[in-house]
Amino acid sequence: MSTFDKLDLPFLTKEDEECRMLKDFVREYNKQERGSPRTKSGNATLTVIHQHLIDREKEGIKLPKNSKVKIEEIPTKMNLLYLLNKKVVTNQSTYSVHDLDAVLKTSNNAVGSSKENTPSKPVRDTFEKFSQKNKELRFGVVVLIENPEYINRFTGAFTFTLIYRDPKTPKVLYESVGLIDDLLKHDQLKKSGDWERLIEFSKGK
Repeated sequence: MSTFDKLDLPFLTKEDEECRMLKDFVREYNKQERGSPRTKSGNATLTVIHQHLIDREKEGIKLPKNSKVKIEEIPTKMNLLYLLNKKVVTNQSTYSVHDLDAVLKTSNNAVGSSKENTPSKPVRDTFEKFSQKNKELRFGVVVLIENPEYINRFTGAFTFTLIYRDPKTPKVLYESVGLIDDLLKHDQLKKSGDWERLIEFSKGK
């Protein structure tokens, strides 16, 4: 029995928001005409997670309207989302680290190491740069879909893995929305419950 089979979690359904996110990711990925698969995947994941959190604004979640803004003190090309302090406006293109409540690294799949149980060194280093400028910041990693054989929980930041996939599924899931429907039909995707956790985390302190 695989790790996926042992997960005591509900199968993903078409009605789940996580399923809509996964399909939105596929559409967003295929809209992009340029870039490597890795770059396109990163951009699509950032765009989709950002939009679905923005849609929860009435619940007290506050992000920049633009998913790709600059932070004055920390130049980085990493795919990051920024949760804002309650008093900061959302329509700026540049922010200070002191305008932020939390920094989220987004990824289509694993950013951690199953052996070290930590995020990759570039992620750790980037979080550290932010922390040096603002000790009050919170940090998190959002993984859209993951093979549960990998461990991505680590000390120092929250990890939110939204969907688990059966290891037998294709590694490339962005070819078509129809492929997602096929995986749903054969019970090869499970809902983690981390989307609800991420929403609560994103509401701020």
